[in-house]
Amino acid sequence: QTITIGARKGYYAGMPAHYNYKIRLVCTQPPKEVSINGKKADFVYDYNTLSAIISLPDADPTVENIICIEYPEENIKLSNGIEGMARRVANAMTKMKLRDAGINFIDGLGQMGSISQALEYAPERFEELLKEFYDNYEKLPQLLEKQQMKDKDKEWFLQEILFHK
Repeated sequence: QTITIGARKGYYAGMPAHYNYKIRLVCTQPPKEVSINGKKADFVYDYNTLSAIISLPDADPTVENIICIEYPEENIKLSNGIEGMARRVANAMTKMKLRDAGINFIDGLGQMGSISQALEYAPERFEELLKEFYDNYEKLPQLLEKQQMKDKDKEWFLQEILFHK
C-alpha cells in the first residue's frame, strides 16, 4: 500500500516550515514494514482499534512524501466490523459483571472479551486469535447457554452487542 502526501503549493504569511503528520490506517493488520521516502520508518500498532499509526514528525511540506506499507503475506479480513464487535463484547462483559458480580466467564467468552490484549501479547498468533474470535462470535448464543446465563441476561447481552449472524 502506498500513500502520497503531495508537495505544498502556494504560500501565506506565517506558514509553518515543517508539519507533523500522523496517518492512522484503520482496520488493518500490523504492517511488516513501513518506509517513508525509501527510508525505514517506525510505526505503532493499536490492538484496541486494529489500527497502524505512522508518524511523520517535522516533515518538509515543500517535498512529496511517499509512505510505503508492506503487510505480511496472509490477507486477514478486518473490514467486516471486527473492531466494533470486539469493543461491544468487552463492554457488555464489563456491564454483565455489574449485573452479576459473581460471574466467571467460560473460556470462549473470556477469550472474546480480551481479544485486544491477546493480540497485543501474542501478535504472532494474530490470524489464529481472530479466527477463534469469529468462530466464538458465530456460536455466541450457544456460548451464553453454556455459560448458564438467565434468559433475560442472554437476551440483554445479545442486544447490547448488536448481535447478528
